[in-house]
Amino acid sequence: MFIITIRLGEKLRLPFLILVFGGVFLSLGKIFLNPVSEKYTVSPSVLASEVQIAGWELQKTALLPQQEIDQELNMAVGRLYQYTQDNQILDVELRYFYPETSANVQAYIKRYSLGSRTKEIRELPGMGYYTVLTDGKRAFLSSCINPRGGSTVTMKQFFQNRYAHDLQLSRLGPWLLSREEILDRRCLWAHLSIPLENYSPEAAYQVLENAWFSLYEQWQEQFPPTM
Repeated sequence: MFIITIRLGEKLRLPFLILVFGGVFLSLGKIFLNPVSEKYTVSPSVLASEVQIAGWELQKTALLPQQEIDQELNMAVGRLYQYTQDNQILDVELRYFYPETSANVQAYIKRYSLGSRTKEIRELPGMGYYTVLTDGKRAFLSSCINPRGGSTVTMKQFFQNRYAHDLQLSRLGPWLLSREEILDRRCLWAHLSIPLENYSPEAAYQVLENAWFSLYEQWQEQFPPTM
């Protein structure tokens, strides 16, 4: 038995050494290719000035003022959009968090005072999670569009996406070249709202959900590239 154990150890020694030294060389290669960390910058153009939503007409759009860019949360750029449909007004706020965030939508809502606390988290199979809420005057829909995987609301959902979709061999090359982080913790936070004047909360949620589905399909396909 002792002899068998020794022979087995000798057989495993070479693969083990290859694995160890391979990891060392990969790490050294990453440091060599990118020895100094660069300051992250994002062009405002990552958020298009015109975004179409089925059934709604875009009336105006504007970048968030520089003083509203929240560097503490790594909010790189934000844009406001306003749409009309008959006599109704739909407001959409997009905020791009780069290079990383916790993607805690409930914390975002509280920090920016964009409605009451989360009322309900819903899931659409094949698309992901979103939350609907109201402050008594407006109805809101809020969610984080992920670089890969479905949309999310909570940190747990976000990191489940990261582990499931980011830890792939196909992403090893871009990581070694410092083009991407191994866990791509970016988030494009979408926050939609309409007045409750002519709607019950549930009817307003349905309007917001239809607009969200249209918006999500576009942004999931053209998520901002890594800068």
